[in-house]
Amino acid sequence: MTTMSSHIRSKLKTLQKLLLPQAILTQPWLDKHGINRKLSNKYVESGWLERVGVGAFKRDGEESNWQAALSAVQMQLNLPIHIGAKSALEIKGGAHYLKLNDHSEIFLFSPLSVRNLPKWFRGQKWNEQITLVRTNLFSEDFKEGFTDTEWDRFQIRISSKERAIIELLYLIPKKQTWDETDLIFENLTTLRPKLIQSLLENCSSIRVKRLFLFFAEKHNHQWFQKIDLKQVDLGTGDRLLYKEGTYDKKYKITVPKHLVGKEKVNE
Repeated sequence: MTTMSSHIRSKLKTLQKLLLPQAILTQPWLDKHGINRKLSNKYVESGWLERVGVGAFKRDGEESNWQAALSAVQMQLNLPIHIGAKSALEIKGGAHYLKLNDHSEIFLFSPLSVRNLPKWFRGQKWNEQITLVRTNLFSEDFKEGFTDTEWDRFQIRISSKERAIIELLYLIPKKQTWDETDLIFENLTTLRPKLIQSLLENCSSIRVKRLFLFFAEKHNHQWFQKIDLKQVDLGTGDRLLYKEGTYDKKYKITVPKHLVGKEKVNE
């Protein structure tokens, strides 16, 4: 290891406090703690740090994971990216029959203003497939329906069950099947009606809102009775969501026939 000045050694003590096992540190975060790019380069040369990519580092010789990387993106770079849809529901226990195995697809959501994940993040070979969904489902300044949780020692922002199920509906049919959605909805017995009300009023997708209410009415959970539908803008006109499906008159959507109750089919 090369000889370091007392100044560099002093900053190294700061670095050691920040650099938890498997953690990823970004250069903007290091700058805030008095470790500029020049010092970062010195620590790389000295074997204390290893580059993850441009502007990101980890402890030399140590493996990291996508949880640590996402935590750095959220908590250090302050990018509005969060775990959503089915991934969030599995973490929160709303899809307990689903398992995040070593090859799961992890769904991250962001507003359209986020063009992509940082290049250093995308350049890693994670065990899981990471999919970023850019959407205007909610306005960027709408901050409801999030929770911070600790996963694998890292603080990560994820959607609540209420927001996650709305995001999941957004993925139908390209990334989410109708039947699995139906099963997940059946298990969502403890959603918070006040939060659901706010999410529905602020959601920009007519298609998603109609789908949500269709599934909610189908399973008739107690929380559904507390939703004020008059405050939810459902737009006008029909939505053909499934070719050769059955038309639901109340919500003006065409869905798979087997998901529609007999009483509606006979209306």
